[in-house]
Amino acid sequence: MSLVEYQPSERERQIAQWRAARKRMEAAAIVKAKPQIPVQKSVEKLVMVRAAPTVPQFVAPGERDWLDVSTKYTIADIIKEVCIQFEVTKFEILSHRRQMPVTSARQIAMTLCKYLTARSLPEIGRRIGDRDHTTVLHACRKYQPVLEVVIAKVPDHSPIQVWVAAFKTEIALTEYARRKPYVRRIAI
Repeated sequence: MSLVEYQPSERERQIAQWRAARKRMEAAAIVKAKPQIPVQKSVEKLVMVRAAPTVPQFVAPGERDWLDVSTKYTIADIIKEVCIQFEVTKFEILSHRRQMPVTSARQIAMTLCKYLTARSLPEIGRRIGDRDHTTVLHACRKYQPVLEVVIAKVPDHSPIQVWVAAFKTEIALTEYARRKPYVRRIAI
């Protein structure tokens, strides 16, 4: 009796590939649908964190759960909302124009993309007009003080509209405070 090597048919190969793809999708769905559990961090504050399958994950109050944030916000949504709030077009945001309203809106979009998504500086730069990562870094550093004030005011899981509106309001307040008071000169 001789041994013959078994060769699966094309149909059996397809079924095996479908089963493997289904297992991967089920595993991804399990990871994505992790339940949220309350963790007592201090007496007065209760923080919700994602339950890790093996190691517990503790998040201090004020820190961000980057995995949860990155799945909620996208760069395209942030750009779209910045265009609406600051009354510029997407073409202007992605262009190389240097007018003040356009550059401000572009830098605000870069700053919010860095904070609200888990994307890298080079990827944000590529998605916003094919810019260098140092341009994105400059925008983040420029609007860091404004971002810190907005973070204190806006809850972490607010819609993008709330983030952009709070950013716009805070910028308007800081620019108003920077202006010199108007003094009327009277000729005597």
